[in-house]
Amino acid sequence: MTSKPRKITKLQAEKLQGFGIPVPETSEEAKKLIADHLLEVARNEPVTPRQAAFIREFGENVPVTKMEASELLNRLTKGPSPKQRAKLAYLKINWPTTREEAGEALDEIQGDPLFSDDLKAWDLEKYDLHPDLYEDDGRSYEQMEKSWELQRKREWKAKGFEQKAKEFGKVALGWAVMIVVIVLVLKAIF
Repeated sequence: MTSKPRKITKLQAEKLQGFGIPVPETSEEAKKLIADHLLEVARNEPVTPRQAAFIREFGENVPVTKMEASELLNRLTKGPSPKQRAKLAYLKINWPTTREEAGEALDEIQGDPLFSDDLKAWDLEKYDLHPDLYEDDGRSYEQMEKSWELQRKREWKAKGFEQKAKEFGKVALGWAVMIVVIVLVLKAIF
């Protein structure tokens, strides 16, 4: 049993007339014509300011039409984020193909002692190198210094309090000996 084609609705007819398209007899034909027209409009419609700004954040050239922008954004958003790409580029590491792979790579790097100095430098320099990406982070140089001081304290504890105490004792003993020598020299002179 096949269903009888439905007649076009008044709203569909008005839309088609508004687009300057001849009005068909069935609702299904009208839906197809409206969809085709909207797709054609989207193909030729200029890129929106919001799309353009988002594409610029990726460091890409802005395309002319919405359709091209949508395709580019779809491709860009599947890859590493702008912040991930900036950090990976700074560390001279090739970009993985997905955000997840980039996140995993950066997580592995975080724990690698070979990258510790580079990561500390990145935390400081990223604001100057990419102010547009990190302006909303709200972290200042002073905050970074405080976090580094906290990290040094944690490392100090992790290396062992006794070892550091011994090192401090040696330094203190050296200063004490130097002070005694200075006092003796001063007594001998006066």
